[in-house]
Formats: sequence, C-alpha cells, structure tokens
Amino acid sequence: MQGYFLVQPDEADRYGVLCELHPKFAKDEIPEEQQKLYLEVVRTNSTIKSLKYAKEDLKFKYFQRLLGIARAGLVGETAQAQLAMKSMMKLKEEMVLIEGPRIKNEYMKRLGLIAFTFIVILSITAYLLNYFFDNNYEMYCVTFIGALCGTWISYGARQITLKFKHLSLLEEDMMNPFIRLLYMGVCSVILLFFLNTNIIQINIGSISSKDIPTSIELQFAIGAICGLIERSMGSRLYKTAKSAFQDDEEKNAVSPEGLAGSGDSTNGPKEDVPKTSDSTASTSDSTANTGESTTRTNDGIAKPKESTVTRTKKTEGTASDAEQAEQDKVEAAATGLVKSKGKQ
Repeated sequence: MQGYFLVQPDEADRYGVLCELHPKFAKDEIPEEQQKLYLEVVRTNSTIKSLKYAKEDLKFKYFQRLLGIARAGLVGETAQAQLAMKSMMKLKEEMVLIEGPRIKNEYMKRLGLIAFTFIVILSITAYLLNYFFDNNYEMYCVTFIGALCGTWISYGARQITLKFKHLSLLEEDMMNPFIRLLYMGVCSVILLFFLNTNIIQINIGSISSKDIPTSIELQFAIGAICGLIERSMGSRLYKTAKSAFQDDEEKNAVSPEGLAGSGDSTNGPKEDVPKTSDSTASTSDSTANTGESTTRTNDGIAKPKESTVTRTKKTEGTASDAEQAEQDKVEAAATGLVKSKGKQ
C-alpha cells in the first residue's frame, strides 16, 4: 500500500513526531487504515510528552519506537498500516506495564504528603480552638482530617489498575492533589454544617445527628465518608441545598387548583357559574325527556312506559358517562367556592 504521509522528528521538540501529507499522493482520498494510524500516533506522542515521572532516556526510547511505527505504516510504497497498528498496541501495553506502577505510586506519595501537611496544620488549629474557645469548634478540624484520609484511600481503591489514558491524565476532573484535598475538606465541613443545623439528619441504629458534637469518632467518620465518595460529594451537596430551597418555594407557591378555586373573594369564580347552569340545564333536559316517556296512574305516581325503559337501558352507558363528567365539574366548582369562603 502506498503511504500518504511524510514522517520525521520535530526539531523544536525532542519527543515530537511530525506527520505531514505527501504532496504527490495525498491528492487522493487517504485510506481509512492510515487515517486511524495517524490519529493513534498523535495521541501516543502526546502521552509520551506528558509523562512526568519517567526517566528521560526511557521517554526517548518510547519516542524512537513510535517514530519507527509511524514510518512503517504511513510512509513509502510498502506502508503496512495494519501491522503498524498492532505494533502500536504493543508499545502502549509496554508503557502501561512500565510507567503505570511508577505513576500511581508517585501520585499517592504526593497526595499523602500534602494530606499529612494539612493534618499537622489542622491538628494545631484544633488544639488552639479547644484551648481558647468552649464552643467545640475543633470538630470541624476533625472532620476535615477525616476527609483527607478518605480521599487518599479513595484514589487507591478506585484506580486499582491504570489504563493507557491514565498515564497522562490520572483523574478525569484534572484536579491536582492540593486542590483535590482542599476541595474535599471544604465539602466535609459544609456537610457538618448541614448536620449541625438540621438541614440534613441521619439516624443509623442508635446513632443520630445529635451525637455529632460529643463524638470525635463520628466527626472523623463523617469526613472519611466524604473523602471516600469524593467523586459525587460536591454534586450531592449541591442537590441537597437546591432541593431544600425548592421545598420552601413549593410550600409558599400557590397551586393552579388553588388559584382556580380562590377567585374573587366576594363574587367567587366567574367561570364556575356557567358550568353549574349548563349542568343544571342538562339535568333538566334529561328530566324532561324522561317525563315525556312516562305515564301517570290514578295515584299520581309516574311509571315509565315499557318501550321507553328499553331505550333508556340501551343508551344508559353513554348518557351516564356524560352526566358523571358534568357532575364532577359541578362538585369541583363547589369545592373551590367552599375553600375560598373558608379562607376569608
């Protein structure tokens, strides 16, 4: 297969690979296999450049192999894109095996070191708060410390095995360790505020929100739980606060049924009166039609004729449904009037 690219090292970047279209052959449509290989070369080259903890000579080795794979699949009259793609997969697997453990361990060391620094500062702060104040403010420091420990454990539990994409991007939210720990600590303190002000209440067995100020274990556990569920903690706090304000707005808001039933306090709803009249007229018409098909005895008691009774049974299904619907409208209108007068 004819190659449609020119591949060469980037003189401005030690680990850069330049892939340019061939001026002669690229006038035609580029085969799909070479297109996919080109994209993989670009992605892998970006990952090699972003390796933080790899040694320089090892990064240069990855770069040389990538350059050879790109030339084998994209350049020349005998370009083999499929073979180059398989070689690319092998290179990526090798990079994960070599760089994965190093990157994960270095990240956890850095995360733990920053967390330890925070813990020392918070421990001193908690001691000073306990010494100068009697309001138990140190419990917020204890919860913050719990969140730091939970966040450190959370990363080790979530990222059991790294994939190739994690070599350049360990966390999808792209937070650095310092910001991540600070963020989770603040979230845990906000949650503790919610619990102490009864915005949120917990009751698990014999444990309740009232036990938080007197139990250092519970304070630490709340922070640790926040750290362990760090990925969804911020969004959960946001939803909790939003739902609390929405509940208050719904209580103060008037429903559409209440607006329809309240109407004018003096004259009542104007639209309900015609409905009542129509329903009464319909009832009167029904009574009149029934009266035409009845006969009176000597005692003055009206009895329906046999033919009329037969016709009435046949149309009973349709007539009863319409009358029931009209009756429901009358009852709804009457209920609204009663509610409106009751509020006055």
